[in-house]
Amino acid sequence: MATIAGRNRKPWAIREYLHGQGHTMASVAKEIGVSAVQVRKTIVGDDDSQRVLAALIELGCPRKVLSLPDSMKMKQAV
Repeated sequence: MATIAGRNRKPWAIREYLHGQGHTMASVAKEIGVSAVQVRKTIVGDDDSQRVLAALIELGCPRKVLSLPDSMKMKQAV
């Protein structure tokens, strides 16, 4: 079941961005030390892993397609 923030996430746009940058869900997972399943669940909105979302932001993924949880929005405002 999609999380509140995650249900508005744009998984195809995120995957397209990653592909355009030469990344895969597996490569992101390996880079940050989590499972590819965790990355997939976060991208499709079934989870709000802040570690995965932070990595996507670091890679330059547009925030508008990530639908960040409120806890991460507050950190950005500071």
